[in-house]
Amino acid sequence: MNILHIDSSPLEGRSVSRELTARAVARLLEHYPNASITRRDVALHPPAHAGAEAIDIVRYKKDQDLTELQLRERALADTLIVELEVRS
Repeated sequence: MNILHIDSSPLEGRSVSRELTARAVARLLEHYPNASITRRDVALHPPAHAGAEAIDIVRYKKDQDLTELQLRERALADTLIVELEVRS
């Protein structure tokens, strides 16, 4: 089992939602001690909004001759998709 732990509050140590998500993850680990945890903090490390270069990849199904920026944006998008995928 993989647990995707997402935090989004910019309050860090003063955040009630961060405390709640930490408790939820701790409870899940009690029931699934072998679970792996993927942590994503979108407040401290927000992903960039998709720019024109990234949209061109999707719109034109472009997969060759990508710019360095397009390669980075595609790699990030691929990473985020894998984190969200439900695996059985």
